[in-house]
Amino acid sequence: MGLSLASPVTAQVYVTEGQFFSTGVNNDGEVLIMENQCSPYNIWKPKNDINDITEIGGVSAGNGIGGEAKWTEDGKFVTGTTPWDNIVIQKGWNCSAFEEPADAPQPHHVSNVFFIANSLLVTTASTADGSDMRIRWTMNNGDRWRAGNIIVSGLPVESVEGVMLDGCRFTSLIGYMCGRNASMYYIGSNGNDIHAITPVLNGFDGEVDTYWAVDFVVTSNTYDPAKYGLLSVEAKDGECSVWYTADGGDTYSKADGTYADAAATDFCYTGTEADAVMWLVNSKGAIQKSVDFGVTWTTVCEIEGSFNRIHFSGSDNGVAVADDAVYVTTDGGETWTRCEVGSDDVELNPLAGTVWNDACWRENTLYVFGTNGMAYSSQNYGKEWKKENIDDAEGHDLNRATLSADGKYILVGANDFRVFRLGFEDSRFGYVAGKYEVETDTWTPMECSGVFSQDVNSCSYNVSGDGHVLVGNSYQMIGEGGDAQSRAQAAAWVDGSLVTLPVLDEESNRATQSYATSYDGSVIAGWNDFVGPWNGCYWTRNDDGSYTQHMLLKAGVDVKDVDFYNFDDTKRYCFGPAHAVSPDGKWIGGAGTSLNYTLNAWLYNIETGEFKDLGIDGGTVVRVNNEGTMAVGYGATGLSAFIWTEKDGYKDLNDYAAELGLDYTNSEFSMISCVDASPNWRYLCGWGMAGMGKYAYMMDTKGESTGIGQEIIEQCKAEIYPNPVSDILYVALPYEGLKTTVTLFDLQGRAVKTLKTENTTNEIDVTDVRPGMYILDVEAKGLHKGFKVMVKH
Repeated sequence: MGLSLASPVTAQVYVTEGQFFSTGVNNDGEVLIMENQCSPYNIWKPKNDINDITEIGGVSAGNGIGGEAKWTEDGKFVTGTTPWDNIVIQKGWNCSAFEEPADAPQPHHVSNVFFIANSLLVTTASTADGSDMRIRWTMNNGDRWRAGNIIVSGLPVESVEGVMLDGCRFTSLIGYMCGRNASMYYIGSNGNDIHAITPVLNGFDGEVDTYWAVDFVVTSNTYDPAKYGLLSVEAKDGECSVWYTADGGDTYSKADGTYADAAATDFCYTGTEADAVMWLVNSKGAIQKSVDFGVTWTTVCEIEGSFNRIHFSGSDNGVAVADDAVYVTTDGGETWTRCEVGSDDVELNPLAGTVWNDACWRENTLYVFGTNGMAYSSQNYGKEWKKENIDDAEGHDLNRATLSADGKYILVGANDFRVFRLGFEDSRFGYVAGKYEVETDTWTPMECSGVFSQDVNSCSYNVSGDGHVLVGNSYQMIGEGGDAQSRAQAAAWVDGSLVTLPVLDEESNRATQSYATSYDGSVIAGWNDFVGPWNGCYWTRNDDGSYTQHMLLKAGVDVKDVDFYNFDDTKRYCFGPAHAVSPDGKWIGGAGTSLNYTLNAWLYNIETGEFKDLGIDGGTVVRVNNEGTMAVGYGATGLSAFIWTEKDGYKDLNDYAAELGLDYTNSEFSMISCVDASPNWRYLCGWGMAGMGKYAYMMDTKGESTGIGQEIIEQCKAEIYPNPVSDILYVALPYEGLKTTVTLFDLQGRAVKTLKTENTTNEIDVTDVRPGMYILDVEAKGLHKGFKVMVKH
């Protein structure tokens, strides 16, 4: 790779020496670059030195994270997506109440809640008679639930007969659940593959009525299949047995020493696959132990009544819950002590009928759950108890509990199709829209909705020129209770405060996205998804600070006449996604797609309705000027950077550079995509290739000023925005160091404001200027150019 820097006054194309991509460029030719997906952003200053690169943090898009880093007009701030450790979330108890299916014959009760993978939790709910079972699963600890289908005869169905009594993890990707009606199911593919299986019980010649419990000793490498497992079986003639496997469940053999007249209602184990001690409880009040992976069992405790569940925390501390009491061990199961939970509370006297259905350990705190919404916790192994106050739990039996894989939540399944959740932390890690201040080298997160998709809460794609409005998306909940769903919703952050942008179908969980904004944030452009195609739209700000959405449609078509859920209608009438807004908010630019009315890159004036087809098949506009006479972007495949002008039409950016006579710092380099232009239109940035390598570039179309000839003409062709203006008028000049005078005249020829500058980025405060029409004069070396400016307050 050759380095042949041109003269400092020569326009040229700067190319990174290492492999990078770029996302934005400012008026000083400073570029935002990143090495790869999910990597920190850097500021590259090629005009100082080709290797002047400083890491600033944040995170680039990839693996579910979205966003792009962009500059504010003054170059003092960068916006984008950033990791953050202290995102505020809800702590304490809450409830996910699922809506009963319309065809449900009876109310559903959650009988089973268990984790499979680190983030996949499955819950099952059945009617009292077992005629209808439904599955719900979540990948984010119950923030959002989805309905699970069971594969029957190769087809997915929403419900089957049965009551699931237990479930367990087999690997980090696979689990099993079992229950009445001889039902046992395999669960894989993140809950998307659930189908019935029939265990092979060597020597069993009866007919199974119920699989009461299942468990496997998960391997230290949780992606490897477990070898050792247990299965509790009750035959239709009432005989009960425990079966063990040492081949991952391919076959099971009958264990010795268990009760033939009592079903094992739960299993657990301590230790690892090398030294596991297995435990069970049964319906005759026995606690049993096996030290040979379930082959033989000995009884360590017997009571009158029935045990329901057993759990250990480490190898010493365990709990077994019975109908009328809780039993605790602190010596590895050698002795078990009866604890009458809340025995001083008349309302919770065990004799009054409370049944303890399940328990859960979190570190050294023990939680127990029972009928009628009863939940208690103890921090001293059952000696003292504290009642857990769970809103809306009274009257609902708490049936099954589990601790989330990350230890941050306890989830409890209950009657009437609901799951209660206890959160232990009031903040968490995640990715959010953020703003970086260059001078202080600090990121500030924007307001968070508290809703996540995995670890992502929000993403920033662009920022208004004045730096007050970031645009992107934020995850929001749609609906209520356990049936609520999340969607990525177009959003704006106004001075850090979240504003969710309205969408055409507020009930849909389809995504919307805001990509670009005008200088003052009053116009925002993006897209709205209905059934697949991203249909272009924009939002305009109202007097009260709210926004109104407008769909971008073929001329003469009204939004009420379009069925956005019909592919033919979207292809016939809808623009492709919008990616650019002129600084004054009048022009919007976007993408052409084969699924939309706009097949080519396009420009649209929201005031006049003028539409320009740029003739670039499937291309995307990423920046447009105030007049709608210049745009830059990339082609359909991302393999052709372009510049478009009203005068000359489309030009490949490599051809444009050749016309300008630009030198390259890497002679083998070819520009592939253009992703941004500086506000003064002097600099372009994107990425390209040299050989098989991918590199970021910055194109300086003008070079440094010599103060003569064409440069003076270009200096007077300033970018003026916003227009109309109410407070700050921005004047972007292409050259730094060229003495320029900017004067605002009223229509009587009187100078109202004067600015002498040698900077590229300039501001004129018009808050004290009377409303009306004015002439802005830009003068350099005796050459003048005038612009009409409307001041409004």
